[in-house]
Amino acid sequence: MDPLSLQSMQSSQFFTLAPPVVGADDSPEDVVKAAEEFESVYLSTVLNTMFASIPTDGPFGGGKAEATWRSFLANEYANEVSAKGGIGLAASVRSELIGLQEVANQ
Repeated sequence: MDPLSLQSMQSSQFFTLAPPVVGADDSPEDVVKAAEEFESVYLSTVLNTMFASIPTDGPFGGGKAEATWRSFLANEYANEVSAKGGIGLAASVRSELIGLQEVANQ
């Protein structure tokens, strides 16, 4: 693949984020981590969609460099928001995962 086509690809085309898998024998810490990772991936998707609508040209725009690194910034924002308590999605996901574990253990 030539460098020009690599530059035009979004980071999401290089890798995909799979949802975390929690088994019946995982510890409560694993469940919390999986729920926080899920919330972080969700927030990253929302932020990337939001940032895609912002033009990168103009006097204060970063041009192609900004477009290239924007998804990484959105991912870091999502990780920080999730680490600081998030938007409440992780708590709901954690409850559901614990319920699924209880069913699997019966």
